[in-house]
Amino acid sequence: MSVRAVISAFMLCAACSGQSGSSPALLPSAIAGSGTATADASGAVDVELSHKTSGIYIDEDGLGFSYVLGLQGNAWAAYSALGHWAPPPDLPSGGKIKFNGQYALGVLRKQSQGAPDVERYNGTFELLANLDAQTLTGGNSDLSVEAGISGSDFDGSVEFRGMSGALTGKLSSEYAQGAFQGQSDEALFAGGFKANRQEDE
Repeated sequence: MSVRAVISAFMLCAACSGQSGSSPALLPSAIAGSGTATADASGAVDVELSHKTSGIYIDEDGLGFSYVLGLQGNAWAAYSALGHWAPPPDLPSGGKIKFNGQYALGVLRKQSQGAPDVERYNGTFELLANLDAQTLTGGNSDLSVEAGISGSDFDGSVEFRGMSGALTGKLSSEYAQGAFQGQSDEALFAGGFKANRQEDE
């Protein structure tokens, strides 16, 4: 079940940026777009934004993802990045692998004026890698995943509560990681997932 926390981005930005107090100027309300980026050495998304909030879910092996939401120029933007994990080339040529996944994401929801609301979500879901069809699919009532597999890489799409986005990731016979981002007319989102292979029954 997803956990939702709605926090004013205007209040949150002071804690994220290390600033105190409030700005006398009204922040813009426009949303610009979303995209992929790379993670820096600390795991953070390597994009310059102000008034930002972020999430880093990358372990000591580089497996995972990170995302950042914030103000880029005069509009709001969302980016995601994969961890630096390099999967071993151990996928079998056929068969199916089931994974248990955990995801997290942030949403910027546009307001009539000023900074958008920031919403955070996380949850669990199942993924199925069909190596005969070279597809990766899965999801729950909030998030759905559909991708094509090429070697140890996958690319495709996600849908989160009616909003569509782009997905990229990597997988092995034991693990998978994905990063995604997207938008609607009224909101932006970015996040990702980590997944472990289910125990064979």
